[in-house]
Amino acid sequence: MVRGLLRDEGASLLPVTPYDGPARRRPGRPRAGIGAEAGRDRSGATDRNRRILWRAVPPIRGGAVPAPVLHSEVVRVLGEEIVGGVLPAGHVLSLAGIEERFSRSRTVVREAVRVLESLGLVVPKRRVGVTVQPSSAWSVLSPQVIAWRLASDAREEQLRSLTQLRQAVEPAAARAAALRVAEHPGGARKGGGHAAAPDSADADPSADDAGADHQPVAALLAAASRLHELGLRGEGTGEEYIEADVAFHGLLLRASGNEMFAALESTIAEVLRGRAQLGRNPEWPTRRALDLHLELARAIEEGCAEVAEAAAHAIAGDVLREIGGE
Repeated sequence: MVRGLLRDEGASLLPVTPYDGPARRRPGRPRAGIGAEAGRDRSGATDRNRRILWRAVPPIRGGAVPAPVLHSEVVRVLGEEIVGGVLPAGHVLSLAGIEERFSRSRTVVREAVRVLESLGLVVPKRRVGVTVQPSSAWSVLSPQVIAWRLASDAREEQLRSLTQLRQAVEPAAARAAALRVAEHPGGARKGGGHAAAPDSADADPSADDAGADHQPVAALLAAASRLHELGLRGEGTGEEYIEADVAFHGLLLRASGNEMFAALESTIAEVLRGRAQLGRNPEWPTRRALDLHLELARAIEEGCAEVAEAAAHAIAGDVLREIGGE
């Protein structure tokens, strides 16, 4: 039995044991010979098994590479190139070309194309190929697409449009959250662990639901307090501050009780992290920004819809002015 060695970019040599049983024949293809001396059969067809043996493969560390890892690299590279304009709208890719470029199987390539299609970046058609779509067709709220756009030359435009989205959505979410607390005054406190248990079996079940729905309010206050503490220590660029900020804005959307707002949580999280990665977070956040987060959380806890809405609008508005969007 012959053993071969494959070298990948910067990787150690990998031993590969070829299949030495009968060659698998594709329908309609002549049977090819096996072994180093049998590169072609009588009809001149290339022995596919022999060619596959020497195809470059990535280094495998700690066992077999799972399929999602294999196709995720193809998705990432092509996604970045499409969003970045390297592959413009109308450009047609072939499965064979992608397979050759990334040294991946046809199955892996098809899975990658399906992911890109689900994001609106491409449309595959039989006998045509994989056609790159214009930005109007992209799933622009997808965290993946947002991350790619923030990594492209269009990052400033993307950051501005997403901050405008925040300015439109977060004040409405803050108002809705405060109104829900006002409608069920004990709900927020109950969610935070301050309310007494109902002493009657006849207690209104909607109050229990309200308490469960308002649980994010106590967490919102905790996140705002943590932001305030970290910001005053000059840790505005630290990972803990960024994640506290992400948690705060996610809790705000969930506290609204509106599932459409809550569905934007991962979108807002991506723009907050992206803003930090672009170096837009100050090491020492302004006292105004820190105080506004606390004011917003307290206004929601107290059921003050107008104050909560104004604070949320001010937070997003300040960010928009910082990036030159207003």
